[in-house]
Amino acid sequence: MYFYPAGLEPADGGLKHIQVLDFIKQNFQTLKCYYPEREIDPDLKFIPWRGTFFLHIIDNQCYYVFPFYLTFLLTPLHLILGTVGEYLLPLLGFIWTLWLLWLWSDKLLLIKENRIYFLLYFGLGTGLLHYAFLLSETNLNSAMLNTAFYLTWRSIHEKSDRLFLVSALLLGLAVYLRQESLIVGVLLVGFCFLTRTKTFLQSLSFLSVYLFLIGLWAFINWKIFGNPLGLRGVEQVTAASDPEFFSKRMRMFYEFFLHGRDNVGLFLSSPILIVIPFYMRKWKTLDHGFLPIFLTAVAFVLILPFAVVNYQGVGWGTRFALSMTPILLLSVILFHQSKESFFIPKWVRILTIVWSILGVCFYLVVLGYAKEKFAKGNRFLKANASETVVIVSEGFDSSTFAIHNVKKVFHATTYDSFSELSGLLKKKGITTNISLVYPSSYFFDEKTFFTENILNQIQILDTKESKEIMIRNISLK
Repeated sequence: MYFYPAGLEPADGGLKHIQVLDFIKQNFQTLKCYYPEREIDPDLKFIPWRGTFFLHIIDNQCYYVFPFYLTFLLTPLHLILGTVGEYLLPLLGFIWTLWLLWLWSDKLLLIKENRIYFLLYFGLGTGLLHYAFLLSETNLNSAMLNTAFYLTWRSIHEKSDRLFLVSALLLGLAVYLRQESLIVGVLLVGFCFLTRTKTFLQSLSFLSVYLFLIGLWAFINWKIFGNPLGLRGVEQVTAASDPEFFSKRMRMFYEFFLHGRDNVGLFLSSPILIVIPFYMRKWKTLDHGFLPIFLTAVAFVLILPFAVVNYQGVGWGTRFALSMTPILLLSVILFHQSKESFFIPKWVRILTIVWSILGVCFYLVVLGYAKEKFAKGNRFLKANASETVVIVSEGFDSSTFAIHNVKKVFHATTYDSFSELSGLLKKKGITTNISLVYPSSYFFDEKTFFTENILNQIQILDTKESKEIMIRNISLK
């Protein structure tokens, strides 16, 4: 079910696939989005996703918000194995992290029962499992961060400067995939120095490698987007000027740890983590090489609600903190095994892991069902829509993924915008074979668009309907 609609995911995953297609379509020459309808709409007024988080217009050029470094990684997989090949990247990232943490838990001297519990909780009870089947950089970013943590731990125990520098390299590269990773490297080197597990010179060497990569990343972003933090930085600058910025951050804090907007937060998705605040006073009982890593993870999840500004999406667990969930889980198990920390009853451990696994299973079913319905709608649209398509409902742009670069697709949801678009179409001699597309009546009230003024401009030729999509084929008067 997950691989079947490959490349036809709603929102994020679908757009990341579109980015790959656009990059290939333009012969690997540009990172701009491909918009062949530009000859009709030169000012990009009616491009799908305009005015949303997903698309930015800079100097009359369009860019999708997602990191183009992911596009570079996905493109060869697509060329060699097709669309399904793209999905190998998140899956391999998840498998690598799973194997790495199993290895690390052994080196941390966890007893077999605790190692199995940790592996089951991480492998089956966190949101990283369903991200293994979505077109996302989340698991690849998690693999890079957790590998860097493991190498840092080894570098402390083995007194290896080389491993510490490789860790800096991985942490710097992780920022190219997810911007919030920028905080991790700074926190890690800071806590390594404060806990005296690394000297000043070792910390300085780490920062030299890390800041070089961050500087290069910032320079590329500034040259292309005019903001050193990239397109997400544009969003953050806009959010910072919002008079409700602080109150929204407080709401984000609640969503991050508990629940909000169809997302189950960190503590509700992994309730075993609730014991961490009570364990904090026993932080000295941790393995001395693991201590700065634990402090980094805790500080990261406390800072993050104030650093991110966009919606977390639908999922089990806070997606911005999923890369830290394995470290937090491992910390709880280490504290639990320590004789100097309080014991977690077996029934509590069983209850929390069952809750988390059932939650992940529920979201796997929901996301799988959503992708199946989405794929059905796209197949219906591809088979029944005319050569020119106009989306007339807000938030429905991703319904046209299947006809990207196949048909002419525009977005116009008001009388004024539709009138202007109609004029542009008439100038190009396009007055018929036009489809107006919108969700089924359960989600969309036709009267909000099909007003008397609109009906005076069009002639409805026929209507085609599925459970997901309505298509009205029209000609312009």
